[in-house]
Amino acid sequence: LKNPQPTSRLHAAWLLHTHHLLKEEMLQLLLRDESAVVRENALRMAEDYLVQSNQLWTEVQHRMSDGNDRVRMQAALSIS
Repeated sequence: LKNPQPTSRLHAAWLLHTHHLLKEEMLQLLLRDESAVVRENALRMAEDYLVQSNQLWTEVQHRMSDGNDRVRMQAALSIS
């Protein structure tokens, strides 16, 4: 998840998520990633953890004021 290429970070995150190895701390980093595509996908991944984690819930709510339209839309969908 430290690769300079957003696509590589995204693929690694989905691989970890698919195998149930993505940790909450990793998700929080992905939700703050510089790439809007990574943040948007991280919101989708975070949906499975929102009931268990107040910190993730708060982070997802912060994405409602993200500078990217798609990230804001996904944040709204993820918390609905």
